[in-house]
Amino acid sequence: MSHPFGDLVSQHLHRKHGLSQSKLAVGILQMPTVVSDMCKGRRLTGPQARERVTAMIGWLHQQGALDNVEEANALLDAAGLSPLNERLVTEATLTRSLPAPAALQPSVGTRRLPVPPTPLIGRERDTAAVHERLMHPDVRLLTLLGPPGVGKTRLCLHVACKASEAFADGVCFVALAPIAETDLVVPAIAQALGVTEIASQPLLESLKHRLQGEQLLLMLDNFEQVLDAARVVAEVLLAAPDLKVLVTSRAALRISGEYEYHVQPLALPNVRSLPPPDVLQRVAAVTLFVQRAQAAKPDFRLNDANAASVAAICQRLDGLPLAIELAAPRLKLFSPQALLERLTESPLDTLTGGASDLPLRQRLLRSTIEWSYRLLAVDEQALFRRLGVFAGGFTLKAAEAVAGAGWAAITSLLDKSLIQHTQPTSNGSQPDESTSVALRWPRTRVAEQRRFWRRVYRWRGN
Repeated sequence: MSHPFGDLVSQHLHRKHGLSQSKLAVGILQMPTVVSDMCKGRRLTGPQARERVTAMIGWLHQQGALDNVEEANALLDAAGLSPLNERLVTEATLTRSLPAPAALQPSVGTRRLPVPPTPLIGRERDTAAVHERLMHPDVRLLTLLGPPGVGKTRLCLHVACKASEAFADGVCFVALAPIAETDLVVPAIAQALGVTEIASQPLLESLKHRLQGEQLLLMLDNFEQVLDAARVVAEVLLAAPDLKVLVTSRAALRISGEYEYHVQPLALPNVRSLPPPDVLQRVAAVTLFVQRAQAAKPDFRLNDANAASVAAICQRLDGLPLAIELAAPRLKLFSPQALLERLTESPLDTLTGGASDLPLRQRLLRSTIEWSYRLLAVDEQALFRRLGVFAGGFTLKAAEAVAGAGWAAITSLLDKSLIQHTQPTSNGSQPDESTSVALRWPRTRVAEQRRFWRRVYRWRGN
């Protein structure tokens, strides 16, 4: 599992293009394995731990990836250490080099957004549509919804960067993925904005006071596990009439004035009628696959011999960017055809090994699925497991017969972006009311799976 310290270090590294854990290790004269262990929650105790963390703070500040004392103390806190101590000579020097946070002062300019290490692919239409909706005068809360791994955060960052010049007080990015408790949402937003608590005033009131009159875009990333904090968003919007909020979540906030945008997987090729490789490579899912494959295996080329397998891999992965990014580097070990076979036999075991500077849930597709699964109610978890027998999709009638699922139960999973509804095609190739399992791999206990397969056979027999 990811560790809060590692997540926070990654956020700082992403602020500046080209920074990485390995460069951080060189900068503080430590072995890369030491930095990697610290980011995983190890080596954070003992006499050298504090020295290493403060060295990290100093290096991040020099690189322009850490701004002030409050951010420095947040890193120390995530490591389980006390704030900077001015009675220690080295820490006093470090403290003096860091500006104090701008508590309750007007913000100036655009705050740094995380800079993804790879370009955004296949999202031109989405970017234009989200930007247009966000900039509409009536839209103050826009939530990007979609299944795990579909690329909501990447799209949101791209749009926020494009829109930043329209906001006099800039853009503020708040990462909520490390937060599991609703009560921590206000402190997280306040920290991102540099708002500090005043003894005589609740922090939420200080936050609302700060935002009054500001023309700001507030980006809240990964809201799904703190949905009960939606009231905070409602209160802040009410207090700050010039504020706009852009949210990524797997479920809607369900508050007044919310607009939704559903992020779909990348465009897929028609595997029944493949175009020539040079045309196929322009299909978004294939473009991403080839790019990530060449990053790991520079001599890889899409050609007549492997085009069908690559197209089938992208189809098998439902066009999910995260799944494609995890699968493509496997071409170092397997041919496209062999990779397709492994994805068919054991997809979760194949889709591992993402970049080490990403949270664990983005390095293992199994972790991404389990992250979403844990957010479901018990009855929703049971239904999701049952629907796992329909790996290729299902109709409502089939779900009712096999899984005992009514429309209300199906809608609940739809609302949480764990399944997606596929509109029927004009030529009838896609049946009406067809709903595909976006993840394809819900966790199903063996005995339970056998029981529902028997129901499938009986249903098909009728």
